[in-house]
Amino acid sequence: MEDSLSTIDDIDSLKTFVRKKYYYLGQNKQQEISRLIFEIAKREKVGFSLVFEQIPPPPSRFSFIKSYLLERRYPLLHQNGVKISQTFCDVDINPSLRVNLTTKQIITPKQFFVEESVLSTETVQRIRDKFPNSTFTMIASYREYVKKKAFTIADYNRRLENFFIIREKFDFYKHCPCSNNSASCGYFVMNLGSGCPYECTYCFLQNYINSPGIVLPANIEDFFTVFRNLKKTCASDQEN
Repeated sequence: MEDSLSTIDDIDSLKTFVRKKYYYLGQNKQQEISRLIFEIAKREKVGFSLVFEQIPPPPSRFSFIKSYLLERRYPLLHQNGVKISQTFCDVDINPSLRVNLTTKQIITPKQFFVEESVLSTETVQRIRDKFPNSTFTMIASYREYVKKKAFTIADYNRRLENFFIIREKFDFYKHCPCSNNSASCGYFVMNLGSGCPYECTYCFLQNYINSPGIVLPANIEDFFTVFRNLKKTCASDQEN
């Protein structure tokens, strides 16, 4: 007997309901429907059942169902006539990887991975003095270290426990690249490290910055050198 809409309150029940309701569709298409329903419910802050109520009923063709879901998932793109042709993967939510956003405890770094070239810098020494109980591990370079290890979501969630102390070699300051086909903002980007302790839901950076730790440069003096040269260049441009 088919489950009722009122029982769809988690991912497993959502998938079960989709399989039963759209039994005539293949597994991949069922997964796409589940994924889009999940994203719509999350975006609109409603229950799965409220999304289901408006979906074309069986035995509607998959193209009709997906068209409706895409229109509701991406309303602005739909209004602008932008077509979305991508395939959506299955919803895979692991409760054990959920981040606790209510914790107020102070998290102390457990490990510092220090590039060999900055081991003797004052910055590293001050960090050692500040966190005497933390483990310090020398690495050749941050880039090579992350290439050789397979990191997971769990590693990202524990990023405040791991710090990488590196020697920054480029992009101390640069013109903001801005978005494609847009007027330049005229700002400069100052790169003083990467990684963030917060979990802001609106932040787009988490889509592509997924470092397993906080990355900080030890060669701060080089920043000031580049900054002074930048000021001279800007002053010269203004005079000309």
